[in-house]
Amino acid sequence: MTPLRASARLVFVSWLILSTLFCGLAARTISQTGLDYDEAVYGHLAKDFLLDRSCPQHMPGSESIEIAGRPFPLFVQGYLGGFKCWMLIPSFTIWGTSVAVMRWTMVAVALLGILLLMLWVRRTWNLPAAVAVGPLTAFDPSFFFPSICEWGAFVPSFLCRCAALLCLALWWEKRHIIWISLAGAALGLGFFNKIDFLVVIAAIGAAAFVSVPRELVVVIRQSWKHCLAGLLVLVLTSAPMIWNSLRWLRSLVEVQTGERSGELTTKVNVIKAALDGSYFHRLMEVGGLFHRMFERPASFVSVFAVALGFSLLVLIVKAVRYPQCRWPRFCLIGLLVTALGFLLLPEALRIHHFLLVYPFPQLIVTGAAVVLWQDARSAGKIVAAVAISGILLSHFANLWRTQRFIAATGGRGQWSMALTQFAATMKDRDDVMLVSLDWGFHEQLSFLTEKPQCFDPTWNLQAGKPIALLPDPKCHYLLHPQDFSLFPYGEQFLQMARESGRPTELTSITNLEGRVVFQFFRFKAP
Repeated sequence: MTPLRASARLVFVSWLILSTLFCGLAARTISQTGLDYDEAVYGHLAKDFLLDRSCPQHMPGSESIEIAGRPFPLFVQGYLGGFKCWMLIPSFTIWGTSVAVMRWTMVAVALLGILLLMLWVRRTWNLPAAVAVGPLTAFDPSFFFPSICEWGAFVPSFLCRCAALLCLALWWEKRHIIWISLAGAALGLGFFNKIDFLVVIAAIGAAAFVSVPRELVVVIRQSWKHCLAGLLVLVLTSAPMIWNSLRWLRSLVEVQTGERSGELTTKVNVIKAALDGSYFHRLMEVGGLFHRMFERPASFVSVFAVALGFSLLVLIVKAVRYPQCRWPRFCLIGLLVTALGFLLLPEALRIHHFLLVYPFPQLIVTGAAVVLWQDARSAGKIVAAVAISGILLSHFANLWRTQRFIAATGGRGQWSMALTQFAATMKDRDDVMLVSLDWGFHEQLSFLTEKPQCFDPTWNLQAGKPIALLPDPKCHYLLHPQDFSLFPYGEQFLQMARESGRPTELTSITNLEGRVVFQFFRFKAP
């Protein structure tokens, strides 16, 4: 067995161990965390295709094309392709449509991305770095929770960027057109998945150019046909998004030139919360209301953030002292470009936007640890071992703390398990209509139920179009209490119902801590 194959086998074994532990931890989150609106929309679109039904009330910009007479999801929103929906369709076909199947599918895709990342690091650097970068990435709470409760199309993006890196490395070594074509497909699908993937493409290109500028120019000249083929595949696989971007160009320009006060402060808070592992815990505390996430400090231990700062210094010194060493430059430029992309993108205010920088932070920490470990002095080895161990221990502690909070509360607001349990009681009832008067109901209920009619008038209300309450006892009007409400329509229409003179009843649903997480009202039968 060649050394390369032996090291690949070791990478695969370490990945299997990592995956087993990841799945063991993920099972708790999958079963105890409520379903969010943005997570449910992908499952709803995939379910519509399988059941051959059309829902006219998906998010604005959602588009489907007819395949075999069924609505096949093409776009979830104007800037967000249906790639994740495509991933869910085979799983739903085999195992049925459920939250568990949707989340386990994303776990499998995320772990596949980790494997491709480890194989790429092993091929472009060394085995110790490959073995280290896997757990550092997988058990980072900012990677772990979005990979399970996946609401920002991060997992397909992560898979595409890791696949592209590995395929580009294989093409660089073997010069076979299949590898650069596959890399082009991965990059194209990443862009189709979400338009902000352009930041990742720019980062990989800039990092490669700075790392091997002369070699890159020579290779492009010698293999220009291969490069052209890869570019063609990229364009073909991302063609729907390219076309949609042109259609939405005016809207994109308006976003770029619009009011953006306060964005930088929010982005700095997002970076802090992502690096210290508190982001998902904060989101759970406020019931999914992003604008309230940073009202209180989270008091999480930020070992990874400290290690990243130290690692940046180590790799900068390494890059300056040993300019022939490519790896530090690639990682540093990759992090720089993706971080700048996150900061400059308008309205990129969520963790799935910041995760454009992954896996560069983990690569930098891994790189610094390997540099220190290879130092002849024992002090370097001790620092490297303590740093990696400390990061992983803090990751596991923060994971467990967040999971314990979710288990104790049953979730709050838009993430509450109470909504899932309510949907189970309504699943097969054809004598009810579920009307959502706030964000955080419609897509979940549409995905989790079979027979009730589900309506979401909030889009019309935001557009200034009036709606009227239907005084039918079968209509259940859902709203959040003030603590978890995003829109004011629920309270407004509840007041209108009470002032109408018709008898109404209001039912409050609580979570495990006894807090009201949502309510519904309906008119009583005469």
